[in-house]
Amino acid sequence: MPATDDAWLARDFLATLWSMVAVSGVFIALKLLARARKRMRWWWDDYLMLMSWLCLVIASASLTAAESHGLGRHVQFLDSVARTAVLRFSYLAAVLAIIASVWSKVSFALFLLRISSSGCTEWTRRGILGIIVSLNAMLVTAITMILISCRPVEKTWRPEIEGTCLHDNVKVYWTMALAGSCHCLLQNDEG
Repeated sequence: MPATDDAWLARDFLATLWSMVAVSGVFIALKLLARARKRMRWWWDDYLMLMSWLCLVIASASLTAAESHGLGRHVQFLDSVARTAVLRFSYLAAVLAIIASVWSKVSFALFLLRISSSGCTEWTRRGILGIIVSLNAMLVTAITMILISCRPVEKTWRPEIEGTCLHDNVKVYWTMALAGSCHCLLQNDEG
């Protein structure tokens, strides 16, 4: 596929990405505006939701920067400087996207705790708190896997330098183990 076709795919990707960021930003702005109009205080879930969205914006900006260096093009069309820049921006975006994803879920869990604080059982409360702890444990684990996947860390975005990296299967199996353990916890909680 020619480089120009790849560039068009990257532009389509960025248009879709920024459209979704904008739509989510509108929903967050509407929620916070409604709270302001009713003169309601912000709670932890509101702050965490906003921080999550800001991580998403920075991750999207990082991917936009990566696109300007060649993200979306086949690796054969990139020189080593461009490839390094693409990988560096992509890994930054991956870390921020993981943080944004987890924080948005924790924000929703905190929202559930807040609205159900008077009418839920102690088991429900403990379950939601357990989910919050589990999500944060997965956040730390996922980011750690990204950061320790290569030694030295710089080899992550500069594959040509001397060093070693974990085999991709290690990351896949680790992710499968995390997902499976969460599934088992949820199944035991339901049954």
